[in-house]
Amino acid sequence: MLENYQNFLHRKSADFQMLENGNEHSNSTKISILDMTKINPKKCIGCGACISVCPAKAISFKDSKAFIDQKKCKKCYECVKICPVKAISK
Repeated sequence: MLENYQNFLHRKSADFQMLENGNEHSNSTKISILDMTKINPKKCIGCGACISVCPAKAISFKDSKAFIDQKKCKKCYECVKICPVKAISK
């Protein structure tokens, strides 16, 4: 079962890469869904603490909720540490 789940995630990662790059043969940086910093919009209270600590300026607001630009994110996880409601995860 775990192997099936890992295969599923690998395929979805490839799908995400194709969407980001516009085609499957692009040489740009691959973004894996396994490496993404994620925000749970149901938990996010829009306080802006994550925006203030992000050294890459990868976080902005969309619809009063934090949004992470995965291409800019450096995976320092300062946002994860500071979020008062634990809306951000690795």
